[in-house]
Amino acid sequence: MASELGRRPKSELVADYIRRFQQVTRGGLYVDGFAAPQRRNAPEAWSARRVLEVEPKRIRGFWLFDIDPGGVEMLRELKSLHHRSPISRKVRVFEGDFNKEVFHFLQAKELRRDTAVFALLDQRATECHCGRLNFWPGDGGAGLKSRSCISVRLHGSIG
Repeated sequence: MASELGRRPKSELVADYIRRFQQVTRGGLYVDGFAAPQRRNAPEAWSARRVLEVEPKRIRGFWLFDIDPGGVEMLRELKSLHHRSPISRKVRVFEGDFNKEVFHFLQAKELRRDTAVFALLDQRATECHCGRLNFWPGDGGAGLKSRSCISVRLHGSIG
């Protein structure tokens, strides 16, 4: 089984996580800190695309970040295919350094305390420098240990 998992693209593993996450939460928010495809010529390795295609479509919010202008353009194209489909779904694309930008959104208190959050922080295992994120400011540093938040950092070679 371990060798089978090692051969699967990381994007497929993330999509499997999301299927299970939404079975439990019945919705929520997906945050991808480095959401553009890792390799432009390998769409099967694009986690954000795979997650947006997961059925049934229960995740209602998507925050997709990337610093690369070409990657952001790809994310905007992806958004055009999935935003408001279904009507309750909101896809937001943010251009900039996730390590800096995410804190502006967290400080703006855009999340309700009961929002289930799935955060793919660093699928490349080299880019996220934010340490523990506190999705609910004022929790005394509870960070990602909240009952409502799952964070994932994937390590190893790109599948």
